[in-house]
Amino acid sequence: HWRTVQSIARQDDAGGPSERASLPRRVYLYGVLLVGALRPMHPLYWDEYVWLTKTRLATRGLHALADAALAPSSPVLPRGYPIGWSLAEAVLAAGVPDTAALSTGAFALSALCLALYVALLARGGRGPVALGVMAAAPIAWVHWRSAYVDLPLGLLSASVALGLEQARRYRDARTMPVVVAAAALSGAAKDEGAVHIAAIVLAFAFTDVLRDPAQRRGLALTAAAGLAPGVTWWLLRHAAGVANSDHAPTGFALS
Repeated sequence: HWRTVQSIARQDDAGGPSERASLPRRVYLYGVLLVGALRPMHPLYWDEYVWLTKTRLATRGLHALADAALAPSSPVLPRGYPIGWSLAEAVLAAGVPDTAALSTGAFALSALCLALYVALLARGGRGPVALGVMAAAPIAWVHWRSAYVDLPLGLLSASVALGLEQARRYRDARTMPVVVAAAALSGAAKDEGAVHIAAIVLAFAFTDVLRDPAQRRGLALTAAAGLAPGVTWWLLRHAAGVANSDHAPTGFALS
């Protein structure tokens, strides 16, 4: 994944954007390192303990977290919630269950999401404006300093949209593997992740992207990758009789 991010940032072929439009790659790298230095390696907010507790369970193995999350009287909060993000954090924590390792794994996953977003922004020459707007939002710093999933999920969804747009603009299929991987992680991270991917795919489907067979295939793969984790987890939940009563997606609350 990191090699793919680096290759995206280095692309300067004739069909790509002008190098003059983007900042040097080192500026982005130092920026990520600086932002990372501002993040404490311990929980600050209540929800972080919820997420890191699930990650600690995941360090015992996939089945330990899945069995706990699908138990009729589940101790995992929220009940019936997707577990993909916690599994990814446990892998990056090297399976070590102490708080510092879990917090480091959470930071590493967030940093990868930010690095992918920055690499795609740099490729399109729009990095300074987009990152400046994000840095001006205080809530972005609050979320970056925590192990919450909302900000990295947003970065992943934005990366999927940017990657699809650049694959269409530059006719470059090399971007698609990382787009599909980002869509899969989005769908596995939270319930709304699959909704994000569905919205992005529909937005591209309503434009002229469907005229190109290669882009149709890429869009279909992105949709499948984003929806498959959510559908699979939904089937597992219903088979175990566990309802996602706290965070289930619903229709429009018109009333």
